[in-house]
Amino acid sequence: MLIIINLLILCIVLFVYIHIYHHIKTSNYLEIYEIENPSKDKLEDLTAMRQPLVINNITLNNMTLDYLKSNYPTFELSLYNKVNDLFVKIKLEEFCKLIVSKDSYNILTYNNYEFLEETTIDKHLEVNDLFLRPYNMLSKKYDILMGSVNSVTQLKYSINSRNILYVSHGKIEVTLCPPKDYKHLHVKKNHETLEFYSQINIYNVEQKYYNDYNKVKFLRIVLVPNQVLLIPPYWFYSIKILEPNTLVFYNTYRTYAGTVAIIPELFMQLLQQDNLKLNITKHFANSSIVTESELKDNNEAKELKEAKELKEAKEIKEAKEIKEAKELKEAKEIKEAKEIKEAKELKEAKELKEAKEIKEI
Repeated sequence: MLIIINLLILCIVLFVYIHIYHHIKTSNYLEIYEIENPSKDKLEDLTAMRQPLVINNITLNNMTLDYLKSNYPTFELSLYNKVNDLFVKIKLEEFCKLIVSKDSYNILTYNNYEFLEETTIDKHLEVNDLFLRPYNMLSKKYDILMGSVNSVTQLKYSINSRNILYVSHGKIEVTLCPPKDYKHLHVKKNHETLEFYSQINIYNVEQKYYNDYNKVKFLRIVLVPNQVLLIPPYWFYSIKILEPNTLVFYNTYRTYAGTVAIIPELFMQLLQQDNLKLNITKHFANSSIVTESELKDNNEAKELKEAKELKEAKEIKEAKEIKEAKELKEAKEIKEAKEIKEAKELKEAKELKEAKEIKEI
């Protein structure tokens, strides 16, 4: 009986190990596979090879930016602010005006999960799931990406089991990089959002990253409507928008085994979120605990500061008045000196004239 239990445990461990290994294994061949009209089984076999895969001539339920603008103008998108690496909310109609303005540069919106849910577009996207999603799917997430012409995303990678990118309207260029170049890309990890991106801007490389950048090899592919790109886990990718009104959908899926494989990252995300909440709670708690003596000291300090500022303002005003009086006195003296000089010159001219008349007589 004990032997049977041990064998059962061994089989379970082996089963879990094989599935986890299948998820975390990577391929580093610098090549993109292409196929047309594959069957579901053929698609699964190709994705198991962990290579980027392009499916051509695939018919999906597409939509355009004009359709979104006419039906959901007041719904909010997440506008990416590259200065502080945060997102701000903006209405769809305002975003559309922004990306066509003359000053538009690298205007980009993504992480729009709420937008898709509120507009029920995610239900529209589920129609494509039957073919694109993996077997044993645990969770899924849809995103929509739009931006001005030549706007780009950061070079980053995903730890999801399957990542699918397809253009609903317009044209994009996708830059890909295999996982083996991780060490050269100066990756920054954001465990709070589970985003892992390179600090190197591959479209405008800084001098300090130039040597490492030259060690990395990239693949570039242009995607148009009716093409789907499957990006393997841990492969780096960056998106560049090539045409106006481009609209891109980005679907991510997790399987049961894939979720088990990324438990360490999920645990780090949980800790990060708890630490963030704890820090916010401590901040508000500490700021709310103020004793009566502290309030009194603060009031006295405030009164002293105001008195000092009032005294300084008075001194500045007096100094200004003295300066103005001095300037007025100097101006008056200059005017008097000028008048004396003019009177003297007039007198000399008169005397010279009289002397000339006497000489002529």
